[in-house]
Amino acid sequence: MHDTGIVYRNEDSYCGPISMLEQLPDGELLLVFREARWRGTATHMEPTTRTSLLRSRDGGNNWFSQVTPDPAGGNGTAIARLSDGTLLVNAYHYLFVPLADKDSLAGRARQRAIEWFGMAGASDGIYMVRSDTEGYTWSAPRHIKEPPDWPDMACHGAVLELPDGQLLLPVTGSRDIDAQEHGMVLRSHDQGETWGEAVGITEDAPVDIDFHETRLVLCPSGRILAMHRTPRGNYYRNVSTDAGHTWSETVETPIWCGASSPPDLKLLSDGRLLLTRGYRREPFGVRAYLSENEGDTWPTEFILRDDGLDRDVGYPSTVELKDKRLLTVYYWHNENQIRHLQRTIWELPG
Repeated sequence: MHDTGIVYRNEDSYCGPISMLEQLPDGELLLVFREARWRGTATHMEPTTRTSLLRSRDGGNNWFSQVTPDPAGGNGTAIARLSDGTLLVNAYHYLFVPLADKDSLAGRARQRAIEWFGMAGASDGIYMVRSDTEGYTWSAPRHIKEPPDWPDMACHGAVLELPDGQLLLPVTGSRDIDAQEHGMVLRSHDQGETWGEAVGITEDAPVDIDFHETRLVLCPSGRILAMHRTPRGNYYRNVSTDAGHTWSETVETPIWCGASSPPDLKLLSDGRLLLTRGYRREPFGVRAYLSENEGDTWPTEFILRDDGLDRDVGYPSTVELKDKRLLTVYYWHNENQIRHLQRTIWELPG
């Protein structure tokens, strides 16, 4: 059974990508997402980009109490709840200057002139905000400093808390502004106040593959599974059995990627892993995959949507509700092109 509906749609807003769900112990849902001014065209480098947050107390049917955890950035936004109740939201920021001052961005990654807007933009790195009020109020954004040997970093995945309280943050990094992009992790020993100990995950991979939007999940055995989006070919994976200090070889999975959205990874209550992703070739939509062996194989595929108008859909996030149904939220658009958030509530067969 699939129940599909609109989560959030605003005639003046461009929502997506990215959105991510988190569930509080009482079942209340939080949804963070990128929101920017709708100018009639889809763009990621937009000065009005911010992180927005909505809440639901009825399993995702109705949403309320919109707040802005990060007013200056929402690209790659992700949310995680720690065991002590702290909420962490990380997002990627761009820095914008008047076009006449574009030379001031020298040395920064991802530089681009935005002629139609009269501005130039470049990377401003990863920022994090935190809340101890269940997401109603948030700290000011704090920059996560790039390690000396990884000058360019972006984020698209949530913090992973390990059993001993250490935190891992999955990011994409490169050792030079124009070098190959790799999946990597940063580590925190103080609940995300500071980050360091950068470890590359995919540095053994062929040099002609870039790895984007790394996601992590802690498996029942204690090992960590990392999966990565790639511009062409399939999703790739690595495994760590020592809390993310070292990683196995980079292996291609049989799941086609082709620059589709990142692999959303969730551990279900029965110990199986669920992967949800946007599907960016015809028929465009959203699909899910199930693994019973901690991500070694993904033999079962589910089609949640196959009615997308084009490839600019997806970036889903899934949570398992208290009644074992699954809620998946993703960005979508109809003929009028306004990007907005939709959801599908569904069940695994059997």
